[in-house]
Amino acid sequence: MSFSLTEFMSNISFSEPQGSENLLVFPLLKEEGSDQALQCLLLEEALEKGSLVIVEISSEGTVNTISVENNAGQPVLILDGEELLGAKQNRIINATILVPPRSKINIPVSCVEQGRWRYNSSAFNSSEFFAYSSLRRQKVEQVAGNLESNQDFASDQGAIWHEIRRKQSKMKTRSSTGAMNDIYKNYKKEIERIVSGIESVPKQVGAAVFINGRFTCIDLFDCPEILKKIWPKLLGSYAIEALEFINEEKLRENPDIKKLIKAVSDVKYKEYPSVGMGTDIRIRGENIIGAGLIFEQRLFHLSVFAKHRSSTPDIRSGMSRPRNRRENM
Repeated sequence: MSFSLTEFMSNISFSEPQGSENLLVFPLLKEEGSDQALQCLLLEEALEKGSLVIVEISSEGTVNTISVENNAGQPVLILDGEELLGAKQNRIINATILVPPRSKINIPVSCVEQGRWRYNSSAFNSSEFFAYSSLRRQKVEQVAGNLESNQDFASDQGAIWHEIRRKQSKMKTRSSTGAMNDIYKNYKKEIERIVSGIESVPKQVGAAVFINGRFTCIDLFDCPEILKKIWPKLLGSYAIEALEFINEEKLRENPDIKKLIKAVSDVKYKEYPSVGMGTDIRIRGENIIGAGLIFEQRLFHLSVFAKHRSSTPDIRSGMSRPRNRRENM
């Protein structure tokens, strides 16, 4: 039996949103199968155990490919948009990858530190954050285009660097090496303020994120255990996205989450062989794009984005937007 995104989404519900300033997060819940055990390690825990080694592919290195060696007896899940720090320059992952047990593979990445090409460590370490949503959206679209044309998981590296420079300029962040991570460091206190009090809930497997009332992204996982472990990283990336638009006018209508879930449920997707285990999927609807990974009929990760902030799907209910916890602070 093949995987059905429609069937998967039919088991997704939502609970009351949690808000802070201009960020609104709807927890996405999965009733059926939510007690499934996690059968893999995540990036950070595999690195901490010493069972995963991530390095440049050679002493000279290459910008858009790195080497991953998994010495564990179980797969390691590395998520699209996760940041790696160190080696010759910081990178983000181009697609969600399930690294096979006891294997060594090369994986596609994008550089997020244009001004450094020298070692500051022999191997990569995990970052506290994911790439922010606007950057992830652009990269997902770029990779989808390359997969369609030449079956390649490459991004547009020049466009990635341009977007990071734009973000740094907009958020008044100076970085001697053009590192995306320096934006997060510069706004550490503001990020902590926004994420304070936004927590994962029982049976939560994902989140639908709105900034100033506009749909920004969805992240969905196979089971609550993955979401709970990765939640602080994701939430920080949502916060840094929200901070850029902190002074933007808020929409007053409340989002219609049911309509959003249906839009994702109905969207068509294309399948490609993954770099690791399973099948990479790429979705493209009228106003949404996304990517995910399926393995043994389980959706390990799905990310969905509004194509453009100006063309957000009409998913508002017409009801007044509830007052946010921090709107008057």
